[in-house]
Amino acid sequence: MLFHYYRMITALNLPFSLAAAVLAWLATDYDWYIFLRTFGTGWLTGGFFMALFLFQLRYNHLYYFYHNKGYSRTRLIVWSYVINVCEVITLVYAYKLIHAYVTPA
Repeated sequence: MLFHYYRMITALNLPFSLAAAVLAWLATDYDWYIFLRTFGTGWLTGGFFMALFLFQLRYNHLYYFYHNKGYSRTRLIVWSYVINVCEVITLVYAYKLIHAYVTPA
């Protein structure tokens, strides 16, 4: 049930975060580290809060459904944010690991 909410928030978050990352990537002469950093920042801040706002506007009635299942609004938001933090940490670690092997010494 928590993943259903997370998927809906992610579907709203992804376009905002990708748009910000692509604009930063184009502005910095195609620097992938800037793309990753901007995407991670957007994923955790602006895109996430924009997704919460749009979910509140569009799907406000679903909070009653989650409440009847025993999930508070705060629990849903915190759960989604924790998953986003774990994803960004994994993404940054994978980038650094790949970059360490690809970059010549």
